[in-house]
Amino acid sequence: MNWDPTAAETVKVVVAGPFAAGKTSFITHLSQTPVVSTETATSGDEADRKAGTTVSMDYGTFTVGSGDEAVQLLLFGTPGQARFRFMLDVAAVGMDGFILILDGTDPTSHTDAADILRTLEAHGSVPFLVAVNRLDDDEEAKEVAASIRSDLADVARPVDVRDAASTAAILLDLLLTMTDSLLEKSTA
Repeated sequence: MNWDPTAAETVKVVVAGPFAAGKTSFITHLSQTPVVSTETATSGDEADRKAGTTVSMDYGTFTVGSGDEAVQLLLFGTPGQARFRFMLDVAAVGMDGFILILDGTDPTSHTDAADILRTLEAHGSVPFLVAVNRLDDDEEAKEVAASIRSDLADVARPVDVRDAASTAAILLDLLLTMTDSLLEKSTA
């Protein structure tokens, strides 16, 4: 990890997940600045599920603290469709952490989620969380995450991506996870 949480810093966070998991909504309801979005109309089978989709990247920011103590989190949302998967590799360069968003009610998307997770992990070991959308129960969120990979239950959290407080809680939890990881490395 290349940041010090005690200094004014910028932290890059990638928000990834399968198609229609809630990545754009997560960033839209969280960002403290206007979101840069590459949303366009869907077509074919995708149009039956939702009207728009990200084709390149969404970008927003969230700042914690102020002055010299501030940490600005730069949020890079990636598209969920396999045909745009190369954007994961672009967004993952230099990331300090990531959030994998899952639709807790759509088990058919979990194979895609596993592929996305492998791609992000191939870019290096960084702290991450699994945000399980459309579920509000901790245990259910852990079960959904564990269905993808057993160790994910420990980093799974329920989220409502339409709610600013819920999304902020996930982001702050990731920041704490990143801080804990840094402290563990410094004492090892």
